[in-house]
Amino acid sequence: MANLQLAKNLRKYRKARGYTQDKLSKYLNISRQAYSNYERANRDPDIGLLIRLCELYNVSMEELIIKPFNQTYIIHESGDYHFAIEGKSNDSIILMQDEIDLILKYRDSSSDTRAMIHTLLDSANASH
Repeated sequence: MANLQLAKNLRKYRKARGYTQDKLSKYLNISRQAYSNYERANRDPDIGLLIRLCELYNVSMEELIIKPFNQTYIIHESGDYHFAIEGKSNDSIILMQDEIDLILKYRDSSSDTRAMIHTLLDSANASH
């Protein structure tokens, strides 16, 4: 019998990241039907696939397989972005929804708008 919590989590993590089953199955180098079977709890992925999914979503095996999905786990990103971890203590930074919204708006803004934001923040910090 397949792991029902894993199946629920696979679907929720995929949707939270905005991935389609087709896009994710291409990334994993499997058929869309094979991936669909994992989300429908018809089959469990092998250990190698589970490791790749944990790396993609930046979660532990326990978080993916056992724990119920938690929206805060999807704040992690890869690529050109930096993880929100403070280097000296290795603590994660938890963001409020308004902070996430601000970051997303910043990313979508023009370079001129970003420059104005930096100028505003620099002047605000200088006055403290």
